Amino acid sequence: MQATEIAPMSAAQAREVLAWRYAPPYDVYNMAVDDVTAEAAYMADPANHDYSLLRGDELIGHAVFYHEAQVPGGDYPDGALDVGWGLRPDATGRGLGTVVVPVILAFGRGRYGVRCFRATVAAWNTRGIAVCVRNGFTESSRFHHSRTGSEFVILTTG
Repeated sequence: MQATEIAPMSAAQAREVLAWRYAPPYDVYNMAVDDVTAEAAYMADPANHDYSLLRGDELIGHAVFYHEAQVPGGDYPDGALDVGWGLRPDATGRGLGTVVVPVILAFGRGRYGVRCFRATVAAWNTRGIAVCVRNGFTESSRFHHSRTGSEFVILTTG
């Protein structure tokens, strides 16, 4: 198995990520945007901290840091770097998260010089929460999305 690498996201990779469609109940992670070209340019801008997860030349997922990893309604005090990730729909549920999350966290430590991370996961997403726990995260709080009312879990490391 090839190693997972993190690279700056290109606009073409961003368009691919934006087109991913997950089956219910994971369809809440489908990205709906009005202007794909503008959103792809935003995601490809290094200032927005979006990255591609690659195996060779194959895009298998994406990672994001800072405010883009936050969910409206959560309390995000200073002290941890927010991180989020997603795998290509056909790569989910196969244990790949356990392999790629340590790569994402190592990248975050090196790139941003942090020790503590914070991830926000839908409360019903037991697979996502389990991946976080296996990678050293513990639950720190819960809240409801400010628009949808859905419950989310905030997990932190360190």
